[in-house]
Amino acid sequence: EKAPKRVRKGGGIKDWGDGGPNADDREPNPGSYARQEQRDLFSIQLPPSEPQSESAANDTQQHEAPGSGTKDPKRKVALLIAFVGTAYGGMQMNESQRTIQAELELALYKAKLIVKSNFGYPYKYAWSNS
Repeated sequence: EKAPKRVRKGGGIKDWGDGGPNADDREPNPGSYARQEQRDLFSIQLPPSEPQSESAANDTQQHEAPGSGTKDPKRKVALLIAFVGTAYGGMQMNESQRTIQAELELALYKAKLIVKSNFGYPYKYAWSNS
């Protein structure tokens, strides 16, 4: 059977065409610094949001595949990371704990390697570790 076609519904939110509730309506992961409660708990500051200028809007349009209305495909990257985790509550994001995954997600967000719409939603960027 053919996979459902990826379509855009109102407001440009992506839906997988199943007619169910949109995944983008979910709250961010409880252990992510995308949640205000987590940032307040650990005194985390996010970089200020930059208003989208006309040139930024044009840049977005230039990165779309011609005629398709979709952006360039996601890229796979690998990070080799070593850390001392004594000040952390483990690797996986957990609510009310400072974790390695939350710190990495924040660093990737600040470096603009995770877009704002994916910040706080690890399932959107296919996080895996071994």
